[in-house]
Amino acid sequence: MVVFLVNLFSVTHQPDRAPKSVFAVNNGQVFMSRVIINQAGIIKLIITGEGKHSNYIQRQHGIRMRLMTSEFEVDGIRPGQGRTCITHQLMHSDDVNGVLRIRMEGGSDGRYRCI
Repeated sequence: MVVFLVNLFSVTHQPDRAPKSVFAVNNGQVFMSRVIINQAGIIKLIITGEGKHSNYIQRQHGIRMRLMTSEFEVDGIRPGQGRTCITHQLMHSDDVNGVLRIRMEGGSDGRYRCI
């Protein structure tokens, strides 16, 4: 067993002669500049920004979640297959030509209506 008891621990490398931290522990928090995880079991995940698929291109293909604004966008797996966007008050779907095909909007009474 190896144990480190420090307030700050960092692993760095030097691209272009400038040290860059790739992994750090600071006062009990772990910071990683970039990570690839093959498989993980996560009990609680807090994301404060945006999550998206690596192949996401806005309004073309992939999936994106904007967690600060509660927006969820699902595009086709290939460009030109249409898309669906969902928020807490609105859901709409466009066809392959970008033409609006369905729009559901939440009213002040909490009921959704197709428009």
